[in-house]
Amino acid sequence: MCELVGERAGRLIMGMMSLPSSVVAGSRLAFVVGIETYDQLPSHQQLKNAVNDAEGVSLKLAEIGFQVMGEPNLTRSAFNT
Repeated sequence: MCELVGERAGRLIMGMMSLPSSVVAGSRLAFVVGIETYDQLPSHQQLKNAVNDAEGVSLKLAEIGFQVMGEPNLTRSAFNT
């Protein structure tokens, strides 16, 4: 699974690296959230790897110079505060 996350994150990052430098100049900040637990969904429909995927994307973004902020399983009320 980790390889799959790395591959996805790698494709995303390669796409961002191909942007013109004027688009990515200056500080780069990413807010990454992986939500696995949804109150309205039964247990068999909950996501299993969203937090791991978010952590993988966060690591890759940090490697290319992003300041990464994030929160696993962030609730709507916590997001709005």
